[in-house]
Amino acid sequence: MEHHPGVYFTGDVALRDADGYYMVVGRADDVLNVAGHRIGSAEVESALVSHPSVAEAAVIGKPDELRGESIKGFRDPA
Repeated sequence: MEHHPGVYFTGDVALRDADGYYMVVGRADDVLNVAGHRIGSAEVESALVSHPSVAEAAVIGKPDELRGESIKGFRDPA
């Protein structure tokens, strides 16, 4: 990453509208925030794929009213 004095990279992705306002629209990394816990989706996918009956897996974060995000996993049987 390039050095930018005075700039802190949060990992958030934002858009700026025509009036100059910024809107945070997501994350640049694969971290899910579940009830305040930062969970890497790649770690969960690796755990799923380590099971002999799972050939491939994918994980997404789904908005959750109580927890912020909940983890939803998808698998392709072996």
